[in-house]
Amino acid sequence: MTLSLVYKDTSIHSLVELGMHGHFPLFMEDWISSSAKQPKKSLTKKDRLNAKDIINRLNRHKGLERKKTVLTSLSDEDRAVFVRVFLEIVEHKIIDSRPGLH
Repeated sequence: MTLSLVYKDTSIHSLVELGMHGHFPLFMEDWISSSAKQPKKSLTKKDRLNAKDIINRLNRHKGLERKKTVLTSLSDEDRAVFVRVFLEIVEHKIIDSRPGLH
């Protein structure tokens, strides 16, 4: 299951667009850096379903601070999975928008 299409009808669409330009207002710096330091392992179907559930939880809130609060309340493991999936969505969106990168 791919999540690259899930964000289109959600409130994270604009956050993905910002991420394409290197701006990640939803995340704290250490969340991204710790995600980058973790060994690369394939995301499981369970991880992706968990991330989809988190996206749905984020959609219930309009403000950025409330969305951050939702992410802060997650376990470190769930947050790390969400960050990885979110960055994967951004990566796929960048590749899709620039056919020369394929």
